[in-house]
Amino acid sequence: MSAQNNNPTEIALLESRIIWPSVSRPDVVLSLGTGNCQVAPSPTVDSPKLSLRDAFPFRIARSFWSSMDGQLIWGNLLGRLDDDVRQNFFRLSLEYNGPEAAMDDHGAMEMLAQAVTVHPSGEADRQRVLMALLTACLFFELDTQPVYIAGRFHCEGSIRCRSSQALKSMLQLYPHGLEFFIGALSLASFVDLKDLCAGCSRYRKVVRFSTTSMDEDLKLCIKWDGLAQSRYISGMPRQLAWFTSVQGFSDAFGHTALRWSPRESCPSCTTTRIVKQPLDESSDEKLAKKLRFNRHRPSRHKTLT
Repeated sequence: MSAQNNNPTEIALLESRIIWPSVSRPDVVLSLGTGNCQVAPSPTVDSPKLSLRDAFPFRIARSFWSSMDGQLIWGNLLGRLDDDVRQNFFRLSLEYNGPEAAMDDHGAMEMLAQAVTVHPSGEADRQRVLMALLTACLFFELDTQPVYIAGRFHCEGSIRCRSSQALKSMLQLYPHGLEFFIGALSLASFVDLKDLCAGCSRYRKVVRFSTTSMDEDLKLCIKWDGLAQSRYISGMPRQLAWFTSVQGFSDAFGHTALRWSPRESCPSCTTTRIVKQPLDESSDEKLAKKLRFNRHRPSRHKTLT
C-alpha cells in the first residue's frame, strides 16, 4: 500500500479534513517531488502486428509501475479540482533527460543537485510557492458587529498576521505595491508604521467595507507586482455570517466556549482605530456614532488565530 502512495497528497487532504472539519479548502497544498524523466511521445504503429513489449504481462507491469509514479498521481489529482481550488496546489519537482536514478545511486546526487539549480522554471515556481505560503499567514477578523444601514451591512475588522517574519519576507520580495482588495475595491496598502502596534509589535491593518448580505462571500485578497498578481488571504472566500457566528456576535446570551486572546491584554490593539476607507457620505455620521458606541462596550467576542 505504501508503495502506491509515493505522492501522499490525497492522504494528507483526508487527514486535514478530519483534523479541521470546518475548513472546506486548504490555503496551500505543497507537494515536493524527487524528479522524473521526460516522457517521450508514443511511437506510431504502422502495422497491426504487436511487439513482445505490447504483450499482456508487460502491459500489466507498466500499469503497476505507473501507479507508483508520484507525478502521474499529482496530475490525476489536479484534473479533479475546480480552477479556483487548483490555484492553491503547488508541486516542486524537475524533469531530466535519461532514466531516473536508482534510490541507492549515490553517484547521481551531483547530477540531481545541478538539475535543481539550472531548472528553467525553478526560480519562478519557488517564488510563487513562497508568496502563497506568506499570504496564508494573513487572516481577517471582525472588530465589531456588522451594522445594517440603508440596505447594506457595514463592517469594520482587522487583517492580522500569524508571523512577524512573514511580514519581513513579503516586504523583502515586494517593498512597494502590496495592497489589500475585497473584490475590485481597494481597501488599504499593505503596511506602514501605523500598522505595527507600539505596545506589542503585532501587525494589525484596520479595514472597512460593506456588503449587501450576510451570506455574501468576502473575497479579501492581497495584490502585488503592479496589481498583476493576487492571492486570497487565509480562509477566503468566506461568508460574513461565518465570522459573526465563529466570533460569537450572533450569540444572544454569550458563548460557553469564549476564550480571550493574548492580544486583548494590549490596550493599544483594542483601542486604536485607523480608518482608511470612507463610507457613503449620507450614512457616515450615523455609522460613526454606532461604531463609537460599539468600541466602548466591553469586548465579549472571540478572536480568530
